[in-house]
Amino acid sequence: MTSITLSLDTRKANARGLYPLRVRITHNSNTTAVSLGIYLAEKDVAAGKNGLEVARKVPESVQMNAEIRAMMFELGKKVDELNQSGIAAGWGVGEVKKYLLAKGEGNKKMVTFQEYFARYVASKTNRRTSELYRLTLNRFMRYFPLSMQVSDVSLFVIKEFEARMIGDGLSVNSRAIELRNIRAVINSAIDDEIVDKYPFRKFKIRNKAESDTMPLSIEKLRAIRDFESHRGALLVARDAFMASFYLAGINVSDLYYLRGGERCVYNRAKTGKRYDLPLQPEVKRIVERYRDDDRMFSFYRTYGTLNSFKSRMNFYLKTIGKAVGEPSLKLYHARHTYATIAYSAGISKDDIGEILGHGRRSVTDVYARYDTARIDVNHRRVLDAVAGRDDSYFLG
Repeated sequence: MTSITLSLDTRKANARGLYPLRVRITHNSNTTAVSLGIYLAEKDVAAGKNGLEVARKVPESVQMNAEIRAMMFELGKKVDELNQSGIAAGWGVGEVKKYLLAKGEGNKKMVTFQEYFARYVASKTNRRTSELYRLTLNRFMRYFPLSMQVSDVSLFVIKEFEARMIGDGLSVNSRAIELRNIRAVINSAIDDEIVDKYPFRKFKIRNKAESDTMPLSIEKLRAIRDFESHRGALLVARDAFMASFYLAGINVSDLYYLRGGERCVYNRAKTGKRYDLPLQPEVKRIVERYRDDDRMFSFYRTYGTLNSFKSRMNFYLKTIGKAVGEPSLKLYHARHTYATIAYSAGISKDDIGEILGHGRRSVTDVYARYDTARIDVNHRRVLDAVAGRDDSYFLG
């Protein structure tokens, strides 16, 4: 025989002291459970038609209880079908769970959100994009270890996901990236007609309007350049930061994967924009310190993944930042600082945009070949401003 009950699993609370609401499936004395993605305190549940329900004092309890009743009704019909037909007599409880969670008619299984998310990640051809989505999936699975259907990713799950990220200390903009990734997966599932509910309809993804990587002064940039330490890891972080700046604010992923050559040539992972920059003496000195037969820098030999490289560099940069008066220092400061110094050096916004790889301004620009020599000269102007040289170098 098979039965289902609704229960609050009080064995382990989450970071906010709340417990998960689950459907317990019992079959031939064996049990398993399905998380609903709803977390409550013990005082927030009350007796109800399904054994318990969300207490009326809880905000949005009416909507939650309606969804719970609808779900329990559909599961109840399938349990009755199993018990009356007897087809599940020899099944294990895992097979029963798959049957109960099947979508539509027959034996077509309903894909779990985790499964669909993994397929979505696999569909991404851009390596960096795929990696970012996979990090979000891993975080989601860490917060919600039990499988749930795509339709179970409700407003309450989204709010709980955000609350867990807050508890883990993620910044506003970091949380926004994770939430936008989940939203993209949900939108894809809607397009594929797997679900029709849109949990983000009443949820606003918050962003921090002002960047926490405001540009550095030339004095602070020089202090980073001249920073010395007996700790090798700090010197690697210093060199990675300055290499990013000397290569016109190259992003961390492109810096990590950059191929060797006489010039810095690559397609930006984020936009696909092609870059072709000179290797000026300042960055050549760093290249020599991290010479590699394959890539421009050997960072990957110490830090086996892009994520570990980025996280460790930003970790060590905080120490350097404290020494130079910029405690929030991170790699992305290099890009903002490059743009600001370029503007201060009298380089036009259009030329700065071309160097940084921003989108073109008009259809005409698509057909116009930009003067690489002009980029080289402007790029040298920025580096000279930091070095303290006058204009004679690049004006001839």
